[in-house]
Amino acid sequence: MSSPPLPGSGMPRREASGSSELPPAARAAAAGVIVAAHLAAGWALLQLEPVRQALGAAVPLFVDIIPAAPVPPPPAPVPPPPAPAPKVQPKKPPPAVVAAPPSPAPAPFVVPPPPPLPEPPAPPVEAAPPAPVPAPVPVPPPPAVPKTVSASAVQYLTQPVLNYPLQSKRLRESGQVTLNVLIEADGRPSQINVHASSGFRRLDDAAVSAMRTARFKPYKENGQAMAVWVQTPIRFDLEN
Repeated sequence: MSSPPLPGSGMPRREASGSSELPPAARAAAAGVIVAAHLAAGWALLQLEPVRQALGAAVPLFVDIIPAAPVPPPPAPVPPPPAPAPKVQPKKPPPAVVAAPPSPAPAPFVVPPPPPLPEPPAPPVEAAPPAPVPAPVPVPPPPAVPKTVSASAVQYLTQPVLNYPLQSKRLRESGQVTLNVLIEADGRPSQINVHASSGFRRLDDAAVSAMRTARFKPYKENGQAMAVWVQTPIRFDLEN
């Protein structure tokens, strides 16, 4: 069945069919594609330098006018310091007039007495004779240091009395003691000390005690007795 022709066209009007209309979702997608195509075409045009220059010249410029900050008023002028008061110089007192003391009256002139006559000189005093100077007392020369002689150069007048210590006998102590003996000019031993020990204190002490009981024949040189040192041994032997 055909539609009647449109007026003035002479063509028959096509009757709208219900199957030719798009659904809403398809129409929305078609609209999105069209918008995207326009945006893409605009972006491509913006990439051209002449187009960008033309757009830059056509875009109006917006200028923001920033009001200027208020200028603070100038500070008030500082008043000048007051002028110092003029110094008043104290008036000096007038100098005191000191009257000079009256000059004393001149003393009367007195004639000085004549100088006394000099006394006669005293008779000279005879000096006492000087006291006699005592003759210096002769100082005796220091004693000569006794020299050391050998044991064979001296002789016993009294043999030393030897006492063997009982404790040394029990302990079987024996040995020889060598003594340094100072024999005076009279043959008496005055100093005794141990030169070589026996190794036992009891035997050394017994030897010194025995030597104190000894007497020697005085040692002489050129007929004159003199003190000498001598080393003499004393033997402690359990067999004898």
